[in-house]
Amino acid sequence: MRSDPVEIAGLWFGLFTEITALNRRFIPGHPRLKLTVDLNLTERKPGASPALFLASLERLLPSLGRHSCCGHARIDETFFGRSDGSPSRFHEADTRHQPDDAVDIAHLLEHLIIDFQHGIADMRACSGITCGHKTPITRYDLFIETPDERVGRVCVALACNLMNEMLLGGDPSPVYATILRLARHVFLSDGAAFTTSQSTAALGGDRHAADALVSLLAAGFVKEIPMAINFSRVPLYGFNPIGDGS
Repeated sequence: MRSDPVEIAGLWFGLFTEITALNRRFIPGHPRLKLTVDLNLTERKPGASPALFLASLERLLPSLGRHSCCGHARIDETFFGRSDGSPSRFHEADTRHQPDDAVDIAHLLEHLIIDFQHGIADMRACSGITCGHKTPITRYDLFIETPDERVGRVCVALACNLMNEMLLGGDPSPVYATILRLARHVFLSDGAAFTTSQSTAALGGDRHAADALVSLLAAGFVKEIPMAINFSRVPLYGFNPIGDGS
């Protein structure tokens, strides 16, 4: 059975205070997620790497290009090196002699999750850190501030799916941008119920809106609202908070 290049080994939510000192931008006491992933790079398309597809990701997600990391460096400098030709601080800090592609894939995954959370929850700031295991060296822990567990879970799922598609040689689908727009509308709507047609209208008639709703339902971010009587027989949907029995 073939595995994906990026496999989720575990996902937890908490404070994880032991890693606060590793990033001075972390807000003390802010909830965080811990994502553990295993990288199976033999499963990717030969040559597929963040340096190859970062530009296409930035076209899909323009806000990604505005990220900073590794000592205020732009995200492009992190993956391509500094303007003076020297390696990025992120690569300098990797003492496990892992191929740069593995480090970059884990690090870009962190930034995708951060970008998705910003887009959905309108976060004012969001910081994270990528940590590599000594054994197995293909395993990474990502610690990222999160506004809400349900938001964190859907962003992790979307980011891993997108990364796997890119590593297998695909192009980033525009439906991801629509999913994020719809998730933002749902999350910031204070629990308001909506129909499929209303969700499409809220996104200005986006042709991917129906597919985006199906994806959010499958991810558990949205749920169908049960009603004792519904004469129209048109399903109503709403945000599905953690701890709501589903």
